Amino acid sequence: MEKSSKASHTSRRNFLKALGVSAALLFMGKEARTHLLEPIRLLNEDWDQAQKHTPESFLSENKEQLKNVRIGCSFSLEQMEYLEFSITPQDAVGFMKDKLGIQDVRLSFRSDRILSPDGSINFDYYDAYVQEFIRQGFQICWNIDGFKVSRYPEHHFSKNLIEGIKLPPQKTEVQLSDPLAQRILLYNKALYKAIQDKYDLKSRFAKGDTLQGMNEAFTCAGDYAIKASVEFLEANILALHQSFPEAKLLINSPGTPDSFMGRPTLIKVDDFIVNIYARYPELVGKLIAGFDWYGRTPTSFHPPGADRPLDMNAALQLTEGPEIMDQHRQKARKHKFSSQGTEIQWEPWGKHKTPGQSLAEFIFALTRSLKVCDTTKPTLLSLWGIENHLLTFANPTSEQLSMRRIIKQINKDSS
Repeated sequence: MEKSSKASHTSRRNFLKALGVSAALLFMGKEARTHLLEPIRLLNEDWDQAQKHTPESFLSENKEQLKNVRIGCSFSLEQMEYLEFSITPQDAVGFMKDKLGIQDVRLSFRSDRILSPDGSINFDYYDAYVQEFIRQGFQICWNIDGFKVSRYPEHHFSKNLIEGIKLPPQKTEVQLSDPLAQRILLYNKALYKAIQDKYDLKSRFAKGDTLQGMNEAFTCAGDYAIKASVEFLEANILALHQSFPEAKLLINSPGTPDSFMGRPTLIKVDDFIVNIYARYPELVGKLIAGFDWYGRTPTSFHPPGADRPLDMNAALQLTEGPEIMDQHRQKARKHKFSSQGTEIQWEPWGKHKTPGQSLAEFIFALTRSLKVCDTTKPTLLSLWGIENHLLTFANPTSEQLSMRRIIKQINKDSS
């Protein structure tokens, strides 16, 4: 579960973006430069405000907007092993519920953990935690897919799942006709049946459970660095819906452009939903657009025309400004899909040392996430990195205690 390659790739990509932004700004007129830098100005404004907030002032200032917001989390047993930390399911789930008021969790099921050499599917590795989340009344997002589920290295292929298949080259899209896509769809069909037989998923959707197929389908990442074509993702969604027609289905993306100065992949997800709704009206109201927020990045460069160095990851993505956020909310309202924060960074990774440690950065992440969602409707913001906080739940820092107070109060007020 090594993350260094992911972090170094991100650093190189951000450095190239920085050079490109600097070059573009040098040749722009003042009016064009001001327009392009407006998202950065707003980001810096939010960051300045986040550093001034206490938990009480943040909660008070955003009281109306937060009344429909729930804070949830993703949880990975594999990540607990990576951190070399052991805790009972009762204590881990109890911490989330009692200390944070969390009752929404996303669980991912990796083929290299559940697909046996004989081809059978067995959930023993995850079962104790799944049963505990169910026992304590959690709403679960079941991330079930053979192509890509959450946590690095993204593609968790078991050996027998890809045996005899030549994988596509890195940085390419897997087409629906590709042998890998066809193998995945066959495996998924067996997975849906096995998980229904084991946990009776169909009885859980009325309780608020949801499903997710591919995680970050439109993004190349991980050891294999391949992504799904639109047709492959569409086939995946239709298969999920056919097996579980009552369920709402999550499709998520990083909140970053898929190319320099390109359209954020969240907008690509929006467009995918709009297009699939047009062709398959039975899906209308069933899909959720999720975004992943990775927090701030250490200072990297000071472009011409900016009033300070760009010290935030999102500041390098100039298309993630208010216009893009407005587009997303308008499309969600018009086409009847909801949005959520699927991964709000709450753990360190690579050069990012402060997520989960800094109160100001946590408030900043919540502030920016609230601007993406239509919080007049029930909204879920799901933390990424709960495992690190299980490590320190008995000895938290003062800033971690402040973050816990914010989370618990938001969940209390929305319940």
